[in-house]
Amino acid sequence: MLDFKEMRDDGVEFEQLIRELLLAEGLDVHWTGVGPDGDKDLIAIESYEGILGSIKRKWVVQCKHNAHSGKSVSKDDLNIMETCLAVDADGYLLACSTQPTSALIRHFKEIQDNKGLETRYWDSIEIEKRLMKPNNFHLINVFFENSSKKIGWKLFNTQDTKFWMAYFKKYFIYLSSRDSLTFSELKFVEKIIEITEAFNGIDRKELIGIERWTNNIEYLVPRAVHYDDKNTNFTVFLDYMFYSGEKPKARAVDFNEYFNQDNWNVDGACVKWDIRFVEANFASDHFRINHKDYYKMYMDNFKTGYERDCSITDFMYDDYDFIEKTIIDYEFQDFIESADYTYSFDKMESDIIACLKEKEGGSALIETVLNFCRKNNDFDSSDGRLLNTWQIVYLNSIMKLREKGILSSKYGSPKGVVTLSEKGRNMCNYYDTILRKGKR
Repeated sequence: MLDFKEMRDDGVEFEQLIRELLLAEGLDVHWTGVGPDGDKDLIAIESYEGILGSIKRKWVVQCKHNAHSGKSVSKDDLNIMETCLAVDADGYLLACSTQPTSALIRHFKEIQDNKGLETRYWDSIEIEKRLMKPNNFHLINVFFENSSKKIGWKLFNTQDTKFWMAYFKKYFIYLSSRDSLTFSELKFVEKIIEITEAFNGIDRKELIGIERWTNNIEYLVPRAVHYDDKNTNFTVFLDYMFYSGEKPKARAVDFNEYFNQDNWNVDGACVKWDIRFVEANFASDHFRINHKDYYKMYMDNFKTGYERDCSITDFMYDDYDFIEKTIIDYEFQDFIESADYTYSFDKMESDIIACLKEKEGGSALIETVLNFCRKNNDFDSSDGRLLNTWQIVYLNSIMKLREKGILSSKYGSPKGVVTLSEKGRNMCNYYDTILRKGKR
């Protein structure tokens, strides 16, 4: 049972719930402003195809949220005819979080019989029944946070005997099996969701010396779980959703580290994580984390467990631009914690600038810069464990110099090109002696 007392007693949230429910049911909905009784009325346009053409019906929707008092809605609480005549409505719908009185129900019938006005009511039971439909489940999580935790799993049949649609917590998840007519334990899927939500809960993650927020209006959403019962392994399909027009704060390397290295085995079963980046406008009325558009293109993948073409795991190293593609070696963390680490980042940045300054035309391939820095600091004589790490350190410095505007990147070369920016050249001309000696 849903507890309508979870919504504020001023009725605003209840009105928003009814609006969202009508929108989810396919109606065109907008506010009329403040009604004669102090509440905001809704206008809902119902459209459907008749035999001879399209038919439209305009409904006035009035919302009464009496759950906190427990009071039924009476005839005296409404002014049905006046409200409908004011907007030339064809029908009237009462939505209430308790129930109408028996006298009001009789009044509805009288109006319909004598005035020709369609009348309907949604009481708390009817609203809950509509919210329990699969396409409306997401509203339960939004408006009934506490009640949603008590609902548990909801499973629905599909036309395929090895394919099910499930709702759990706030997620729509498709479940499929390779051969079996039953799915594996749902407790396993709950564990998958826990792992996913734990990634969303990482407030700040340190990766190669760079701190990034990973859960600021960005989330990882489970879409489907395929069970290969023949080989006892799973494929989990996830979408990483980030704000449209912005660069996602998490990168492919984060997923590789967290899922493919730390969570490739879950309760003894091998898990393959299929993850894709998804741009979304979170401010749009069209946006839902469980919108059908995020599922319909990949239904065959969800049924068979085949990796999606746009999966991050397909291009783990093809991640945005060259410098960030290359900074994917977690040995960096070990390197900076090592007792052998004696080079400051300021010294490294000065090495990079000095190399670029010596090049006529002001540009050099990244390999040239790295070789210069390697020889300049004699990394070959370092601890063998660190030989593969020195370039990661310098690549990190290259990126930081680019963020400061001292370096800029050029594209068109598979290796990538870095060059001193105008700001960098001006700094070299003015502070030539200081920069060449590595002093800041």
